[in-house]
Amino acid sequence: MKTVNTFLKSITLFFANRVRHTHNIKYVLAIVALFLIQIIFINSCKADNRIANYTDYKVEGEIEHVCKLFSLDSVGIMIRYMSFMFDRPDYKNLTAYVIPNGNNNYTIFLKKDMDENIKTVITHEMIHVFQFYSMKLEWISFTEMKYNGKLINCQKVRYENRPWEREAFILTERINELACLK
Repeated sequence: MKTVNTFLKSITLFFANRVRHTHNIKYVLAIVALFLIQIIFINSCKADNRIANYTDYKVEGEIEHVCKLFSLDSVGIMIRYMSFMFDRPDYKNLTAYVIPNGNNNYTIFLKKDMDENIKTVITHEMIHVFQFYSMKLEWISFTEMKYNGKLINCQKVRYENRPWEREAFILTERINELACLK
């Protein structure tokens, strides 16, 4: 989708430059047509959630389930293995984390060969996706986050005391309880 959108934008820019130099009506019409194609193309992709899984974990079902529960529309989720571990004591037992990439695209990094229940881990990370999506949580850096507008230094607040983590653990537990009732 990004490639097509980038291509359409570059063609539109080309015709815009032609209009500036030649003032020819056919170039103006071409720009209008391309602009409409872009709008149609982007709107046709709005309802789809895209999942690109580059791991051996089968998590697509859990991702779609959480997207449906929280009405997450038009999100892109990429799942990758962690390529490095953080050299910080509070991340010693880290099994997963999520990073927002902009435009409702997120990358979830998972530890390879984890012992934890992958469904619980992915649900927890998808809660963070929802927090980012709803702008409740904002990524500042690896050491700072904003939660409900309040800047929080991750090095000063223990992992289990971070409000977004507490919320994610509570919601993950409730979602798992509901799944057991079915």
